[in-house]
Amino acid sequence: MNYLEFTFTLEDQEMQDILIALLAEMGFDTFDETGHLLLAYTDADAFDEARTEALNTLCAQLNCSYRYTTMADKNWNEEWEKQFQPVIIENRCIIRAPFHQADDAYEQEIIIAPRMAFGTGHHASTYLMVQAMMDMDLREKTICDAGTGTGVLAILAAKLGATDILALDNNEWAYNNALDNLALNDVLEVVDMQLAEPPLIQDKKFDVILANINRSVILEYMELFRHALNDRGTLLLSGILTADMPLITRAAASAGLQEVRNLTREDWSCVEYTIHAD
Repeated sequence: MNYLEFTFTLEDQEMQDILIALLAEMGFDTFDETGHLLLAYTDADAFDEARTEALNTLCAQLNCSYRYTTMADKNWNEEWEKQFQPVIIENRCIIRAPFHQADDAYEQEIIIAPRMAFGTGHHASTYLMVQAMMDMDLREKTICDAGTGTGVLAILAAKLGATDILALDNNEWAYNNALDNLALNDVLEVVDMQLAEPPLIQDKKFDVILANINRSVILEYMELFRHALNDRGTLLLSGILTADMPLITRAAASAGLQEVRNLTREDWSCVEYTIHAD
């Protein structure tokens, strides 16, 4: 699989988080912020004329420019491994690659093979999800990780004691990467990894649903998530710009959910909901 590497230059650096969120909705799945430049990556085969037109319109609106090159899969993996650094969340959980030294100084350790898939923990949205999960009692719980990416959240749920975990992703690259990572962390037996969209869960029930995705997908599936929760279930959402939280709050209230807590980091929000008590 070949990927396209886009280099974006913005006139207003404060718009970078907004650009990342909008690019994620267009199918870009990995980002790297390098000084005043933003690098973004997407599957070359999926970048058609319609997406090119949409990208040009977006850049005109945000006053930014871009250039792109094609990157071969093998070359990308080699380069990514060179740059991958461990992520430490609140001094409680470390996310590292297999070639990093093991460190037992943290409560939890997650091993990720660094490849091109969203959710390594470097982005604020994944960081916030891990931070929130470390304070939750997931022992013996049924979990759905909707949009699992590299599998970080499903892996953490297993390490925190969950015994029945369904992980979903509609990206074949992420799906294969997640399977490798589940094996690296010895949790394949408790995680059912599926190449699928969220509607797969419409006839299922979970104690906890994890969704680190993006605003548009969250809004589309808010009702589905609500109805897939057990009576005292928890919905944990991330991938949301703090500026977009009013939209999420309204949609959650309309679905019969009430906010329990809201964590923020670098203009991103992670919010926990439970079913509203009648």
